[in-house]
Amino acid sequence: MEKEETSLQLLNELKELKAREETNTQLLNEIKEMRTKMEKLEQDIEDIKFFTPKPVVTPAMIGQIGGLILGALVIIGIFWL
Repeated sequence: MEKEETSLQLLNELKELKAREETNTQLLNEIKEMRTKMEKLEQDIEDIKFFTPKPVVTPAMIGQIGGLILGALVIIGIFWL
């Protein structure tokens, strides 16, 4: 009687372990799919950054040109008098 109970317990434990193993396998497969998708997304982001046109005039260039114009006006103002 005790052997039957222990064997039933062992069978139940084996079934639980098998179910857990199947769940783990499914989760690992999903993780692999997600990693593949993440790698694809990272590659797409790099491609988008590479092929996005860069602006011809940047704010730094505008500031530099404005500074040159103001400097020229100051120099003209000095010699105008």
